[in-house]
Amino acid sequence: MTKSISRSNNQEGYLLLLVIAISFVLMGLGLSIISVTSSKYARTTRDIDSSKAVYAAEAGISDTLAQLNSSASFTGFSTKKTFYSGADTGKAEYTTSIVQNAADNTATITSTSYLSRNPSDTTPFITKTVKVIALKTKVPITENVIAGSAGFTISGGYVPWFGQATSMNKGSVYSRGKIRLNGTATSIGTTTDSARVTAANLGCGTTANFPQQCASNDPPITLGGGSIFSSGMGNIYGSVCATNQTSTTNIFPGPTGTGLQAGCIAPDYGMPYFDKKAFTDTKILPMLPAVASCPLFGIGAPIWLDNSRIMGSVSLTGSYFTPCTATLMGDVYIKGDLTIGSNARINVSTTLGSRKPVIVVNGKVNLQGDAIGIFANSSNSPVTIISFSSTNTSCSNSDDNNCTLSSADLYNSSVAPSAAGIWWMGNGDRAITIGNSNFGAAEPADYSGAAVYSYYGSTLYQKGGTGNLRGIGGQEVVINPGGTFSFGGGSLSVTDTSPFAGTLSRTKYVIGDYLQVY
Repeated sequence: MTKSISRSNNQEGYLLLLVIAISFVLMGLGLSIISVTSSKYARTTRDIDSSKAVYAAEAGISDTLAQLNSSASFTGFSTKKTFYSGADTGKAEYTTSIVQNAADNTATITSTSYLSRNPSDTTPFITKTVKVIALKTKVPITENVIAGSAGFTISGGYVPWFGQATSMNKGSVYSRGKIRLNGTATSIGTTTDSARVTAANLGCGTTANFPQQCASNDPPITLGGGSIFSSGMGNIYGSVCATNQTSTTNIFPGPTGTGLQAGCIAPDYGMPYFDKKAFTDTKILPMLPAVASCPLFGIGAPIWLDNSRIMGSVSLTGSYFTPCTATLMGDVYIKGDLTIGSNARINVSTTLGSRKPVIVVNGKVNLQGDAIGIFANSSNSPVTIISFSSTNTSCSNSDDNNCTLSSADLYNSSVAPSAAGIWWMGNGDRAITIGNSNFGAAEPADYSGAAVYSYYGSTLYQKGGTGNLRGIGGQEVVINPGGTFSFGGGSLSVTDTSPFAGTLSRTKYVIGDYLQVY
């Protein structure tokens, strides 16, 4: 009996030891599972945090790319910008930078993200950096009127005493700076034609820092005033996007527009680009100015061959009995000034078909109001005239346009001409001047076969009466039909859709190579 009890106790001891052993094994397995699960959870959390940080950095890339495409001078977000912030989500921020690579025409955008557990944290627990190579592409210009930081002005001369309505009819207007309508009868668009108007308000500063973004209380659109000879307010008819513009006075939708778009921030596209080097490299046929002109009492009919390089200034002037007619056979480079004077004309050759030729002029362009004009060919192909005139003659005379004007040069080439006065006889020192040779009366010249653009300087349109251009542009654009002594006033219509397409372009950045930097 004693042996039976002892054996039973031994069995119970073995069972207890076995239970304890199994418990330790199960506990070990449980702890191992917990450890593995915890480790996997931690890795998953780290992976999630890492992904969040990468997404935040990529958001910085997208934001910077969008800013760069709407502002050519944008250099990145040097101060942390919040991507999201909340008690449940924590905080994500980013900073970005841009490096322009002139050698291969690209830009490197670097974005670093900062993740914090709480919105109030000042030290992030994780950061990630992403780099992309942004490729520069060219986008065609679509506006009829393109003005730089010196702005776009329409003036009415002696309105309302003698003048008629002064207007820019139809089309679209882009001004990197301001838009000014001086006089009661001035307008952009009409009650029957709505225009598209954009003003980025990047037209402030002095010779030391021009151009700068204007202050928030300095709106871009001024309607009225500007001279003792102007009074009242002008009108805009169409859809208007203007940075810091709050007043809707005299801004109307017209038949198809929306009027002033409240709170709209206009894009800063920078100024259009023209590859002068590529253009001039192909102009291999030298021509003397005497051969390109009508030198003897307007006698002669010069032919400007395609790819001609005219080695000096050209002046086309006819006589009362004999017109001076130049035939344009293609692209031409003029290393001087271009004047189309009394009883003179340029015809675009019918042999060009739908091709639109370009005339590049290093100096000034003067299209007089008593000329005959510039005429498109039978295929309705006009000519685009680009002046590179500026106060920096080395930039103007260079065969390329790698030269960048200083703030003072840009100011003096575009803003200063208006300071000399569009209201008096000097009219400033414009790169392109059109009309006003007959004291403001209706001018006979027909320039409907031309689009004109001042690359560095100011463009002034003063031809009295009703006029037409395919397009008009420059660092500054002033439309003042009739000029100082306006007894007839006038108006200007810009008639082409995208008149500068194929000649001028804007830069747009798209993502090329993508790199993560940890």
